[in-house]
This record gives sequence, C-alpha cells and structure tokens, in this order.
Amino acid sequence: LYLPNRLFDLVDIVRLRGRVGPGFAVGARATRPVSALLGGYGSVGVGLPGPRGEPKIPLPVGLDGGGGAQVSLVGSGGDEYGVLEFGAMVHLLLVGLDLGVDPGEVLDFAAGFLLLDPIGDDF
Repeated sequence: LYLPNRLFDLVDIVRLRGRVGPGFAVGARATRPVSALLGGYGSVGVGLPGPRGEPKIPLPVGLDGGGGAQVSLVGSGGDEYGVLEFGAMVHLLLVGLDLGVDPGEVLDFAAGFLLLDPIGDDF
C-alpha cells in the first residue's frame, strides 16, 4: 500500500477544518502537551482532520466538540492532535476554524519514501 500510505502521510501534515454548530471558543497549542482552551462548542467539522497517529482512513467529515477553560503544560490537548502539532482554533457563534501543522508528520512523510514509518500510521 505504498502509494495510499504516502498520500495519507501527506494529508497528515496539515489540519484545516471548518466547523458549523453552536458555540464560542478560542484555543491554541504548541505541541500536544502545551495548550490552552477557553469556551465550548458542538459542531460538524469538514476538511483535513490532521495527524492520524495510527493506521486508519482519515474521514473529511465528523462531529467535533469540546469545552472548558484550561492551560496545560503537561499532556493535554486531546489525543486527536499530533504530538508535535502547532495550531489554533476559534469558534464564534455558529462557525469555527481549526488550523494546525505537525512537523513530525513532515518527517514521517519524507521517511515513507525510504519505507520507514516513524509515526507508525502506515497500513
């Protein structure tokens, strides 16, 4: 499954999701352990979901939700975010946007051409 794995590794690099649903929230993350969130939302997300972290097909549509007030320096931000992912999210009333880039996935993508899989997400 060489070609599908390279395609999935490429898509894993970027998170770009639009959201539709009620809420108000802002958040940022500088790797999974360092994150902040204020507010809450419940929505349907559409777009690039970001790093998979395991062998699974990345679905471009899904339910998104979260809430609370937190600043974390030790392991929060949720398992849905990549370990090295940097990003931000905002959700205002009925629409939101979640953006992120994971440098670790860039390395995983490049290593995949040599049949290596440092993240462990290839089929």
